[in-house]
Amino acid sequence: PKLAILLQDVSLKRGIENHAILFGTLETYCIWKWTKGRVHQTDMTMAARTMLFDIDQQKWSDEIINILNISHNILPAVVSTNSQNIMLDNNVSIKVTIADQAAAAFNVFRYGYKRVLINLGTGGFLLSPITDQSFFPQGYLKGPFLGQGAQSLYALEATINGIGPVWDDFQKENAQLALDDMNTDLFCIPDGSGVGAPFWRPDLSLVFSKEAATLNQKYQAFLEGIIFRIRAILEDWRVDHTYEAFLSGGLAQDFFLKQGLVACLNRSIQVLEEKEATLSGVLLLLEAQSKTDFQSFLIIPDFEYEYLQDRYFLWKNWVRSELF
Repeated sequence: PKLAILLQDVSLKRGIENHAILFGTLETYCIWKWTKGRVHQTDMTMAARTMLFDIDQQKWSDEIINILNISHNILPAVVSTNSQNIMLDNNVSIKVTIADQAAAAFNVFRYGYKRVLINLGTGGFLLSPITDQSFFPQGYLKGPFLGQGAQSLYALEATINGIGPVWDDFQKENAQLALDDMNTDLFCIPDGSGVGAPFWRPDLSLVFSKEAATLNQKYQAFLEGIIFRIRAILEDWRVDHTYEAFLSGGLAQDFFLKQGLVACLNRSIQVLEEKEATLSGVLLLLEAQSKTDFQSFLIIPDFEYEYLQDRYFLWKNWVRSELF
C-alpha cells in the first residue's frame, strides 16, 4: 500500500518505465548498495511484511499487485531465509536476512512447536507456531518465521501496539504501582497507537474505563491491561499448560509485568535473559549447528498477585462493551 501511494508520483512512474527504479525493503536496499546493484532480493519473512506477498503460494501475489497497479519488474527476488551466500567486496558474506519478529521467534521455536513467545518491547507481539492448518482464529495474523521453500514454517501472530512509548512516559513521570490505592473500577486497553489484534481499531489508543484519580492508579491499570490483553490472546489461540511460554523484550524486565502475568495465567513462564531477542535469533540462525538455547530463568506464580485472575474477567466484560 505504501508503494502504491508512492507510485502516484509522476516522476517515479517515469523512472519505472525507464528501468531506473526498483522496490525493496530495508535489507534489500542495503544488499543492493553493498553489492553495487548486483543483487536485488529479499527473504520470505520480509517479503510478507510488504503485504504484496502470497505466503501460501510463496510468491508475489498477482491479485494484489494488479489491484495496486504495481509492476512485477520492480520487485526483488524472494529467497530462503537462512541459505544465502552473498559475497561482498570486503570478503564479508551475508548468510541470513530475516524480519525482526521472525528472528525473535526462532529463539524459542527451533526445538519445539508447542511454545509461545511473548515479546514486550516498543510494541508487544505474541507468536506461536501453526501446527494445525485447520485452526485459525479470526482477527489474527499468519506469517512465516522461517522461509525455506516447502519446509517453510508459519506462526500465528498478535500485536499489542505501542506499549513501549507509553511505559516510557509513565517512567518519566515516576509513576509507581498503586496496589495499596487501587481504583477497582479502572480498566485500560493499553495499546498506545491504535488497538491491534484481534480488534484492529486504529481510531482508539490507550483507552481507560474512566478518569483515574491519580497517576499511579492510571499506571497500575495500564500494566494490568497489558497482562489482560496477553491472556485474552492466549485463550483465543487455545494455548494451554501443555505449551511452554517464553517472555522477552525490554518490558519483560518490569517486575510487576512478569509476576502479574504468571499469576493471571496461573502458570510458570521462562524469561529470556537476553533482552535483544531479535539479534540473538539471527545469531542462532547463523550457528545452525548449535544445540544450546540462550539462557532463561523460570518465573512461578506469586499468590500476592492472584487477584488479577478475578480482575481479568471484569476487564474482559468491559472490553466487550467498549469495542463491540
